[in-house]
Amino acid sequence: MSDGSLSTETAGAARSAPGGLAAQRLVTVLAVVGACAFVGLLGVRTLTTPDLGYHLAYGEHFLDRWQIVDTSRFLHDDAVAAGPSGELPPGAWFDASGAYRFPNANWLSQVVMALVHRWAGLKGLSVLLAVLVGGIFAVSLVTMRRLGLGWLAVTAGLLLTAMVAYERFLLRPEVFAYLVLMGQVWLLSGVGRGNSSRGPRPAAKRGEERPGRVIGWGTAAGLVGLQWLLVNLHSYFLLGIGLTGAVLAEALVRRLWSREAGGRGVVRLAVVLLVQVGVCFVNPWTWRLAVLPIQTLMFMRAHGIAGGGFTETGHPWAMIGEFFRPFAPGVFRESKASWAYCALLALSAAGVLCAAIRRRWAAVLIVSAMTAASLAMRRNIAPAALVVIPLSLWACRDALAGWAGRLLGRFGTAGALAAGGAMAAVSLYGAFSVVTHRFYRGERRAVRFGLGVSRTVVPVGAAEWLNAHRPGGRLWTDYNSSSNVMYFTRPHRPVPVLTNTWAYPPETMRRVLDLSRARRPVRGADGLD
Repeated sequence: MSDGSLSTETAGAARSAPGGLAAQRLVTVLAVVGACAFVGLLGVRTLTTPDLGYHLAYGEHFLDRWQIVDTSRFLHDDAVAAGPSGELPPGAWFDASGAYRFPNANWLSQVVMALVHRWAGLKGLSVLLAVLVGGIFAVSLVTMRRLGLGWLAVTAGLLLTAMVAYERFLLRPEVFAYLVLMGQVWLLSGVGRGNSSRGPRPAAKRGEERPGRVIGWGTAAGLVGLQWLLVNLHSYFLLGIGLTGAVLAEALVRRLWSREAGGRGVVRLAVVLLVQVGVCFVNPWTWRLAVLPIQTLMFMRAHGIAGGGFTETGHPWAMIGEFFRPFAPGVFRESKASWAYCALLALSAAGVLCAAIRRRWAAVLIVSAMTAASLAMRRNIAPAALVVIPLSLWACRDALAGWAGRLLGRFGTAGALAAGGAMAAVSLYGAFSVVTHRFYRGERRAVRFGLGVSRTVVPVGAAEWLNAHRPGGRLWTDYNSSSNVMYFTRPHRPVPVLTNTWAYPPETMRRVLDLSRARRPVRGADGLD
């Protein structure tokens, strides 16, 4: 997918006077530095995720006993009451001994989080989140540069990505997956048709393949290794196969239809794709985890869960906000992320059109598929932004390079200074608003710039009271507080439900939701009398 043509802003700069060129470079540096500061500071935030507790508990169990948690551990003894004949979540089963089991798609992320927490505590986890977010944007930056985008286009890409995805910058396994996914995008950005110019290709140096023609073995090994990490970090691993498959599809079209050279590259891409598929089975549950994403989609479709809006009736999973459609009734909220997502959709449409004009079929497939996934479910917006924005900007620049060059030649340094100055101002103000909490407070979000856990969201105080007074009897929690109350009590007290919805039958979650909404009498329920 790479393209080595000269960026339009560089071409425009070459026509500028020396003094104007120096000013343009200074403004560009300010814009880039400001954007990097802004996106990096978005990762420095207090921990607010409801899932933090069970991830840490699962990871610590592995560190203490070298056993991956794939049972209903940390729940009340009767929480898994459906039995083999009851409805189970996708992928779950009862083993020969009658124990409830499920493929834990996040096990490796949980181990990493538990290790960091054991070494550096809650503040260390905040630093881990900042490193992950910073790494995601660093890979995004080098990917856009590898695609031939100029620095101002890169700055715009970073800013738009940050504004779309900042809501999902929580310490969850999916953030690990974002980083690995962007690593795959970066590797694949060097594979494809290569230079779009009609002139002769430069000869490759000794031991170096021609860019965009034949995938190197180092790139192939990187794609396979990252795929294994993705399989064991989070359930987004099918996206890695989709990315490679799209690049292979374009290579096949060019080989068969256009009769271009490069059969060796097609074969290598096909081998990489097959190995990536095989790697999906290299996990503690082999085929059960490999098919889990497909089973989950089928389960959601069968129960009308994915793509809906908020409801207090129907399947209990239907109340989970990240499964809603972005524009479902009662879901869309006027926020910076929502309006940025609208801009993403416009850029995506332009990117698909421009990629089709230039016959960049891999970009057409990837951008279209990721955009459709984001429209189906809110949780898919952030990974879609990370992939769609670099490819769409590249496709637009590739198709409009001549027009943009003429426009820059007409307006010259003044236009570049205006664009760079505007982005520098937005970036620096964004960084300032994050550090002073204005960025979050304006939308009434509980997130704040800083390290450690947010005590206003995570029920640390309640857990401390339970630890100090040690009341007898069973502990009841609602759905959202369950995982963190369980983890921050010492020893971990069993709870009736966890925010890990795969850890028990849906009927367990329905029972807790009904109690929380006063649809069942609390007295006499679950031993609470």
